[in-house]
Amino acid sequence: MEACSTSTGIKGDAWIGSITAVSELALRGFEAVMQVKQNHGLYPKKVIEDALKESPGGLNIVLKGTFHENTILAIGYRYNSKKTLFFAVTSNAGSTEPGQPYEMKYTDP
Repeated sequence: MEACSTSTGIKGDAWIGSITAVSELALRGFEAVMQVKQNHGLYPKKVIEDALKESPGGLNIVLKGTFHENTILAIGYRYNSKKTLFFAVTSNAGSTEPGQPYEMKYTDP
């Protein structure tokens, strides 16, 4: 990110997504949204899993914490009745307020 001086944010997949990665980007003045899978150290994955265990798809939970003086959000999104997606986000990367739902657009019939 430091080589891309005109960029202000990054979206990262589960390969690099972690609380540490998000915090390091925040320390350097960048905003980040990263999916968390394997690198879940420091991430409240069990808390989120337990909170959404019996929930239907479409629900989410947002937890707020501080790491290295940066406010980091841990977001759990219940994708369907069996799958939960996990994200680590800097506090100014976007909003968690309800808004317009995403509508999938297919390129073929």
